Amino acid sequence: MFKNMCSGSCDSMNCSAKDLGLLLLRIGVGITFIIFGWMKVSDMGMTVAFFAQLGIPTFLTYIVAWGELLGGLAILLGILIPVSAIFLSVVMVVAIATVTGKAGFPAYVPNALLILNSIALIFLGAGRFSIFKCGMSQGMCWCGKKDGMSAPMSEVK
Repeated sequence: MFKNMCSGSCDSMNCSAKDLGLLLLRIGVGITFIIFGWMKVSDMGMTVAFFAQLGIPTFLTYIVAWGELLGGLAILLGILIPVSAIFLSVVMVVAIATVTGKAGFPAYVPNALLILNSIALIFLGAGRFSIFKCGMSQGMCWCGKKDGMSAPMSEVK
């Protein structure tokens, strides 16, 4: 079983194990961003005030709050993975630079893990358990092809 999972090519991987792992990764990252986005959106007054103390303009506060909520939802559903993951990674880098980084390593570890997990999703894609079954949702192994090129929808199994 593990030999098939670790052999290296997309076609020989145990798709169900890989796809289940990607689903679990998306659930963890997606729900985390949905929760933190909802916390910001549900009390925008306090969010705007906090961001203002950091020198962040109000319009960016709205972009971050709604971006975390909607980006987390997109990752959870397996849609727009590269766009969402890049945006959310940038948000976490800024969070480390402006807030958690000042408190030291233990404070910014969760942000750093969210960055790494988001970057992993950019390269691996959403997996089969997602809204999109082909194209960008499949990351580097688009539609199960070894060469990383996407197959026409008629060839997708």
